[in-house]
Amino acid sequence: MRAVKFSSLAIAFIASFITFTACIMTGCDGNSGNKLIAEYEPYLFVIPENDLTDEQKELKSEILDLFWNNTSVNDDNDFVLNFDRKDLADRGIPTEYYRYIRKELKNTSRGFEKILKEIHEEDPAVAKELACISLKDSFLQAKDEYLSGKMSETAINLTSLFDNGIDVCTAEDNFENLLHIIGNAAESPIIVSTYEFIGKVQDETSLREYLSVNMAAPIEITSVSVTEDGQAKISCSPAKKRSDRYYKYIADELAAVHVKPGFEIYKLDCEYDAAPFVYYVFINPADSKPVLKYNIFGWGL
Repeated sequence: MRAVKFSSLAIAFIASFITFTACIMTGCDGNSGNKLIAEYEPYLFVIPENDLTDEQKELKSEILDLFWNNTSVNDDNDFVLNFDRKDLADRGIPTEYYRYIRKELKNTSRGFEKILKEIHEEDPAVAKELACISLKDSFLQAKDEYLSGKMSETAINLTSLFDNGIDVCTAEDNFENLLHIIGNAAESPIIVSTYEFIGKVQDETSLREYLSVNMAAPIEITSVSVTEDGQAKISCSPAKKRSDRYYKYIADELAAVHVKPGFEIYKLDCEYDAAPFVYYVFINPADSKPVLKYNIFGWGL
């Protein structure tokens, strides 16, 4: 059972590449006069589906179709692209996405190895179970799920720490679930004691002030799993120091795509290793759901 759980995580890790963690690319290779389906959009794969134009939806579908049908992974856990810029241009895809895809695949390959290494250091027993997992096998399984349409169904059924429990009808329901699952966890180094509504996002400047507090959080949640009796096991580690450029990139993406003026702000009082800290969660008032992107509690179950 445990091996199956981690195998699913490995598949989810590969599948998460589909979101192409947004990065801003520079330069343009041109499309040889071919008519573009839509202009290049660096945030295409993180913009909510409902906010995409019809042309952007078609572009996204075309990129994914090209990728999944023309990509493989070798035994060294390196991605192999069986298409080039001309193939993108012939389909009306902006050729900037070629460099974009190559960069994200390189990061995915490195990230896969890094995750397995970190798991081995934290729990050699689990690492032994993971020894049979390769990026190649996980990719092939994810590819099969995508092409058969199962991957999207799986993504829809995922739950998070916020919606695992009572049905979420109000913003507060999210936090009742969060406090319950962490408070009753079989293992959790982090404590969340209270939550409080403090207002709404007024503008991008005020949003970045709250984000700067979040980025100073002393921990990172490294894994979340559920035991057979339904209790959560949450693993944490001290937050790693990252560059100012990295934090700016996160803030830029959240402000541009995920958090808008009018979103509700809730303050969480937390504790890690006997040290208190504050964390802010943003709620979309349209559906009372929290923004999970770059949210330390945004883990799927």
